[in-house]
Amino acid sequence: MIRQPYPELQSPFFAQSFVRNPIRYHPAMGRVSVSTKGGYLSVVEEGQGEPVLLLHGWSGDVERQWRGGLFPGAPDVLGGLAQSFRVLAPDLRGHGESAPSLEVGDYGRQAADDLLAVLDFFEVPRAAIVAYSMSATIGLFLASVAPERVSRLILGDSLGNVPGADLDYILSRASAMRAGLSYGEMLALESELSEEQVQGINALVGPIPNSAALAAAADGSLEHRVDPEAVCVPVHILSADPGVSEAAQALTTFPVTIVPQTSHMDLFLSPQFVEEIKHILGAPHEPRH
Repeated sequence: MIRQPYPELQSPFFAQSFVRNPIRYHPAMGRVSVSTKGGYLSVVEEGQGEPVLLLHGWSGDVERQWRGGLFPGAPDVLGGLAQSFRVLAPDLRGHGESAPSLEVGDYGRQAADDLLAVLDFFEVPRAAIVAYSMSATIGLFLASVAPERVSRLILGDSLGNVPGADLDYILSRASAMRAGLSYGEMLALESELSEEQVQGINALVGPIPNSAALAAAADGSLEHRVDPEAVCVPVHILSADPGVSEAAQALTTFPVTIVPQTSHMDLFLSPQFVEEIKHILGAPHEPRH
């Protein structure tokens, strides 16, 4: 299905799409490599307080999504949260500086085991999880199979892999990566984009060096099927406007907060994103069951 053109392409954020920020291209300081089955995750730790596991979206990484490395002036989400929490932010398997894999099976249950390895390494018995976009499938899956390790879960503009969620785009993106398409060409399959917009997206994102691993990661996320009624930890959805809010409100199992005047691709760039996370994590909570 062809969707309407991405509204974020007209936003001030993406008006700077041809400007590169050098922070993207240099290894982050203070990283730790955590051994996992068949590889390792590169993790940034910062701050003190309640531990929070901060998970970036598909094809992203800590530097671009959470450290303001997408373009000059983008917010340091990780730094903002680290003012109040002990933040553990891994590059997920196949992303950033973490080990890649071309095996789809390494991104199913193993993706959840990777996160448990991070918690074990940092001696964190239980953590809150903030999972953005496609990583919501991992976060919700982890909360279902190891609820004793998850205090609460915030899903960033995603329902995860639950009954009724539209996951066709995952298959489409996996196919696009295997076909060697650029990021802009991939999004043009989902929305009516001009050639100028496609080139702007490509300039912003840059080349995709790990497309085969990203394809495997996308397919592997389909293994994270979860019955939301079976999740016993508190779950809250932060939705873009428009975003998954309509579908999320229909899924009355989880409460939803909409961040006005944002889209899926720039929700995490809004100052309200960090403030809402702090508010949700600071509120009293009890197990759902």
